[in-house]
Amino acid sequence: MAKEGGSRARWTEGEERRRQFDRMVRLARVYRGWTNGQLNDALGRSRLRPIADADDPNLDLVARLTIALDWELGEVAERMWGEADAQRKDARDASFAELDCRAQNEHRAGDFAAMEATARA
Repeated sequence: MAKEGGSRARWTEGEERRRQFDRMVRLARVYRGWTNGQLNDALGRSRLRPIADADDPNLDLVARLTIALDWELGEVAERMWGEADAQRKDARDASFAELDCRAQNEHRAGDFAAMEATARA
């Protein structure tokens, strides 16, 4: 659940990881051109309840997602538990002007993963 914190909602770390996982699931579906049912089959999940309600997906599900995305396990793990979490935490308290400046610098440096994390903040 989102926690109220000033004018913007804040998410727990587990919820952030779950939201990131959900984004990667949608990306895998688009990347493969699969229906939700086909993706659920590839993830070894029920068509009725594709993903458990827990904030942190289990390792088996993450490993199957890496296959669907055609990524390495380390890439998916970093997206869910790595530097992106730290960047989002740092960015939450920054002003819009600071975030805008940071995103522009990250763009110039070609650091698109960091730029995405800044944009999400």
